[in-house]
Amino acid sequence: MSETIRIEEPHLLLVEGTNDQHFLEALIRKLSVDPVQVVRVFGKNNYSGILQTLVMAPNFKSTVRRLGVIRDNDNDPDAAFKSIKSALEKNGLPCPKHPEAFTAGKPPIVGVFLIPGRGKEGCLEDLCLSTRRDHPTMACVEKFMVCVGDRMNTEAPDAPADDKAYGYPKNETKARAHAFLASMPESDKTVGIAAEEGYWKMDHPVLKDLSKFLRTLTTR
Repeated sequence: MSETIRIEEPHLLLVEGTNDQHFLEALIRKLSVDPVQVVRVFGKNNYSGILQTLVMAPNFKSTVRRLGVIRDNDNDPDAAFKSIKSALEKNGLPCPKHPEAFTAGKPPIVGVFLIPGRGKEGCLEDLCLSTRRDHPTMACVEKFMVCVGDRMNTEAPDAPADDKAYGYPKNETKARAHAFLASMPESDKTVGIAAEEGYWKMDHPVLKDLSKFLRTLTTR
């Protein structure tokens, strides 16, 4: 890639997009660990290109001590890990034997974490919603999703496939997250900004594994 990235910290973290960046930066601040430079790759298919840009930076070898790579598992955790492994190896970087682990040896030490963690299918929104599963409005969110499904089946079963105004959400988890945020005092927040505003519970036990990963990433 022709785009350059200025490396400013010894700890780098690659993430999929803007929501991931805001969420993880909020969690990093909550943990009070050493600074981490979070780099967005803007899509799961762009890790290899961004890694190539980083590796080619003149100060990569002299500056970077630890490199973390985070992406969603989506519906295939094995494929997600293989994709990251391929991107790392293509750029001459080591890969840990499994997710939520780090390599050993000389820098850069590389770690991989696949959200929501522990080999589960899902995405960032799954993790966010898990921090608020006991919130009173979650019952309303579930009723909303049921209502949407029922309405689409009974009142618009033959809606044209190309009419974007009709159709059940392709990603139920993302729809649930937006429905939950719509119930908050300021309902225009994105999933990532919501973490900065305290709408997700950033000290919830469900974030323990991710927090451990970030602490290891910032080990000197």
